[in-house]
Amino acid sequence: MENLDIQLFHFINSHNSPAVDVLMQLISDRWTWIPLYLLALFFIWKKEKKAVVFRFLMCLCLAVGFANTLTSNVLKPLTKRVRPCHEAAHFPFEVHTYKGNCGGRYGFASSHAANFMAMAVMLSFFFRQKKASILFLFCAFAVSYSRIYLGVHYPTDVLGGWLVGGLGGWGGAQIFANLTADSRK
Repeated sequence: MENLDIQLFHFINSHNSPAVDVLMQLISDRWTWIPLYLLALFFIWKKEKKAVVFRFLMCLCLAVGFANTLTSNVLKPLTKRVRPCHEAAHFPFEVHTYKGNCGGRYGFASSHAANFMAMAVMLSFFFRQKKASILFLFCAFAVSYSRIYLGVHYPTDVLGGWLVGGLGGWGGAQIFANLTADSRK
């Protein structure tokens, strides 16, 4: 499994170019996605009672907070899996990074992947529309792919992040459903 992980990492990371580097760095930047999430919040605000919007935001914060805390404060220190960009000397190939950016020492599980998946699951649950769900999941996938491309995560780091984020998003959605069972009718 580890060999497959390294091979897939190398395949994604080695297919790079200066123009794609800039695009991937932009995709990986959390600030890039603020307009999309503000737009989603705008539609939620227009569609729902203010108390429901508040509950949704609280549950979204819980979901992302859970995902981020579990990946950053539990899994990374527990597993101590070194990021590929920090162990580049051990590979028979060059690890490509953007301007030498590498992040913290440990990479399992990807916080970016977890946080974006938690948001995608929560928003998909809220909107319950196939096109919206595809858009939110595509954004989570794009961010996750960019992390491998930029040399800061292995594919299994991203998969671990997706599992944590999916669990956090599902949990947040369940709490939200219980809190709003009567008020959304």
